[in-house]
Amino acid sequence: MEEIITRCRSCGGENIETFLSLGSVPLAENLIAEDELDLPEPAFPIELMFCHDCTFVQLGRAAPPSMIYRPDYHYYSSLIPSMVRLSAECADELIRRRNLGPGSLVMEIGSNDGYMLREFAACGIDVLGIDPALGPAREAERVGVPTVCEFFNAALAARLRAEGRRADVIIANNMINLVENPDDFAAGVRMLLREGGAVVIQSPYLGRMIDDCVWDMIYHGNVGYFSATALDGLFRRHGLGMNGVRMLPDVMGGSLRATFELEAGPDAAVRRLLDGEDAGGMGRPDYYRRFVSRMAENRNELLALIGRKKSRGGRIVAYGAGGGMATTLLCYLGLGRETIDYAVDGNPHKHGFYTVGSRLPIHPPERLVQDMPDCVLLLAWNYADEIIAAQKEYLDRGGSFIIPIPQPRVVSGEPEFSGSV
Repeated sequence: MEEIITRCRSCGGENIETFLSLGSVPLAENLIAEDELDLPEPAFPIELMFCHDCTFVQLGRAAPPSMIYRPDYHYYSSLIPSMVRLSAECADELIRRRNLGPGSLVMEIGSNDGYMLREFAACGIDVLGIDPALGPAREAERVGVPTVCEFFNAALAARLRAEGRRADVIIANNMINLVENPDDFAAGVRMLLREGGAVVIQSPYLGRMIDDCVWDMIYHGNVGYFSATALDGLFRRHGLGMNGVRMLPDVMGGSLRATFELEAGPDAAVRRLLDGEDAGGMGRPDYYRRFVSRMAENRNELLALIGRKKSRGGRIVAYGAGGGMATTLLCYLGLGRETIDYAVDGNPHKHGFYTVGSRLPIHPPERLVQDMPDCVLLLAWNYADEIIAAQKEYLDRGGSFIIPIPQPRVVSGEPEFSGSV
């Protein structure tokens, strides 16, 4: 059963307001096998709420986590080159800045297939991953990353602490936004941190999502949408101070990386960011109501562009299948097999399945050159540079990509047809 909230997930306040509803949407990662095509698929409402007390933006309803992170969960971080590169850079920086070495312990919550912790392990540093998805957790163990295959919460943290496990660094990349109870999450993190240690939280940044109208970031897996103000308030309630921040122009459309420590000492970047959010209106609901209007404008532009392609007899396929962003985008646009022939994806774990909602068959990317569709709707637009570079042959032979967000535009092998539309 879905959870319907009446209090803020972060501060517990009752002064919360719904400002966006996308209706019922299927669960993104629950790809459909061919023998399941005639079966009903679970769908849950997506509603966004704003807390007037602590400014936290959150889903008003949440699908059961056990239905999202199933044993056949298809997301493997190490298959994404840009993510592997960024994680290696982050690990190297943390090793140097925190003086980590033998005797140190680094924990990662949401460690997936060990894509990041293996960087620390390679330097002789003890690591421990925590992730509820069985397939990625097994892969992490295979590459030498010990992993607790459970959902993280304060109860698990208490158990690990009782076993003597406390960390010098705790990492949560693109994780805190996935949890239903961030207050419990922060309490668990506090239990596991050693004196003098640091918590490094990286999360898609709400300000970038709103300002750039990155509306496909809204999906069931992303339960919370964090500003620096909301993140700071959450961890301050558990005795952890936000002492450093960095904005990352990463594959999530823009992320905030924040460092928390037991001794509060915010640097100038923290103060500038918090002051900027206040001045920009992120603590007031009108900021989010304007976003809803801009979403509708983007949707209309994108549908008009796709309609023009189809009216000329063009064949359209999709790139990037089964993720939350892809599912929200297709569902909000109302696109299915009548418009898009099929999907391709670089993750081999998805091949042979069908997307939820739209029921598109999923093939390897090599299908593009073999089949030469007229146009590819790039659902994984946040990886546009590396995908387009990998598909140079498809472009050189006359293919084109529609990049839907933040501004619909076409990228073509023919320069005169490239640019905004």
